[in-house]
Amino acid sequence: MSPIARCLICRTLICWIDCPYGGWWRHDQHPDDGHDALPIPTSDTPLGRVTARVDALLSAETDHERASYLYTVLLSLAAVEFELTDGAVLAPRTTD
Repeated sequence: MSPIARCLICRTLICWIDCPYGGWWRHDQHPDDGHDALPIPTSDTPLGRVTARVDALLSAETDHERASYLYTVLLSLAAVEFELTDGAVLAPRTTD
């Protein structure tokens, strides 16, 4: 296990499990709703920095209405990096 991030869906800590054939993200404690761990897509790019900033604002927000709005913004930013599949699962965006 090495990199640690937060899950885009539940915002709890997740970690990367490395293996010779790739790897996967996993929750420290598996959620009851069964969703897969998906990291909040932050990076050193301008979009990644904005996503990280929105995530930080959301973590500090105590007003439910504003938090709901910030979460919507966070999901919208993540949608630039990920696409919503038919099964309502965010998957890495593919280009054809």
